[in-house]
Amino acid sequence: IVARVGDQILRRADLYAVLREMPDEERPNIFNRGDLLRVLRTHIDDELKLALGQQMAAEGKVDISRAQAEEIYFERNPDQRVIRRITDPSALGFTAQEFQSIVEEVEQSIDRIYDRLLGEEAVYALAREYLDRGVIEVTQEDLRQEYALMRDDLVYFESIEFVGLRFPARMPNAEGEAARVQRMLQAGERWEDVIERYYAVDPSLVVSSRIENNPAATKFRGFWVTAAGAEEGDVLGPVFVPAHDLMILTPEGERQTQSIPDAYLVFEVVSRAPETIKTIEEARLDLLPGILYRKALQALREEKGVEIYEDRLPDPSRFMQSDEFLYGM
Repeated sequence: IVARVGDQILRRADLYAVLREMPDEERPNIFNRGDLLRVLRTHIDDELKLALGQQMAAEGKVDISRAQAEEIYFERNPDQRVIRRITDPSALGFTAQEFQSIVEEVEQSIDRIYDRLLGEEAVYALAREYLDRGVIEVTQEDLRQEYALMRDDLVYFESIEFVGLRFPARMPNAEGEAARVQRMLQAGERWEDVIERYYAVDPSLVVSSRIENNPAATKFRGFWVTAAGAEEGDVLGPVFVPAHDLMILTPEGERQTQSIPDAYLVFEVVSRAPETIKTIEEARLDLLPGILYRKALQALREEKGVEIYEDRLPDPSRFMQSDEFLYGM
């Protein structure tokens, strides 16, 4: 016996079965007892989260769309998207039974992702409940420790505030019109005069905005390549900016999402702010989710009576290859 969860026991054989049944892409290399311990802990946590997710979903406390799991799966496996559009598998050389097996494997993979999403959401919901009931709390020391670990990732991204002319790609000769703006400037016209001229024709062409240099926002990569090294007052472009959503404040002070179409942009740099690391106070909202998640999961383990007997785990380092360990036992 290597662990207990309440009245349920887990033996070495159960742990070996967990490893054998993992999808190939998820199965870790096992070289020492520490590797086995991580697998055991992860398996127990996954089982707790699975049960918690199902319970909270039944109670209406969490709700995850299966479409989210589908999108994650197909992003990881883009070649599998076509499966749902196949009506004649024999044209691809599959029997009906073979094709059904492929479909079932895809659906099972999506189910696993869905269960994980549901479990993760349930832990956050449990954290909120535990926090309200006083079961867990976040101390200043918790924040300091988390901040020390995450500090390099807690940043305000470099940003540029600009005023520009945005020509929607659907507009006839949009790219040519954007290039014409630069020719006007090269001919000596003042940027302010050019802006006023276009504003008089169509005010929607004039835009004032700010863009952050977030590495995850790949849509703005072209913008930042163009803006590299630019200083306040520089007029740059044309640059193609793909369609994106923009958060705006209404005159009533409400936040709304505005969809911005593909466009060619010529812009003046109004101000530029370098990347800066957040202080612990500024990063508080970034730090809380991870702290609360771990504390809620630990409280759940204690509530369910989880015990792990690390000294009873075998030592795989005795084996030359991890496969010998997995399949030779």
